[in-house]
Amino acid sequence: MDWLGMYGGQIVVLLVVLSYAALIVVSLSQIFRSHIPENNKILWVIAILIAPFLGSLVWLAFGNRNQLS
Repeated sequence: MDWLGMYGGQIVVLLVVLSYAALIVVSLSQIFRSHIPENNKILWVIAILIAPFLGSLVWLAFGNRNQLS
């Protein structure tokens, strides 16, 4: 048996989980470093905690538009 055939599925799962975690960590770190009001930060964090994937994608797509310079 070759190495990739034996562990290929596990490697894919690991990459997906690491990407998912990185998406959440990047979104949360951008929120905490942003210049938006504190109560808006709390709402964004709650959105990411309730729906991590969707909340992170929405933040990256729309939430940090004001920070572009």
